[in-house]
Amino acid sequence: MNSEIVGILTRRSIEMLASILAVLKAGGAFLPIDPDYPIERISYILKDSNARFILTDRLQNIY
Repeated sequence: MNSEIVGILTRRSIEMLASILAVLKAGGAFLPIDPDYPIERISYILKDSNARFILTDRLQNIY
């Protein structure tokens, strides 16, 4: 089974937990990312992981 990697860029909250459960239920793999990381690190993590999707609670220019 080929699961998609989904980046979850949120602070710890009930919404983050709901996002994790939704990704797992859909058969994907989640990648938690701390929004306090510098933008360069977030960009590197996403490119290195080949995450095709990002769930976030904020509007942020990542690429």
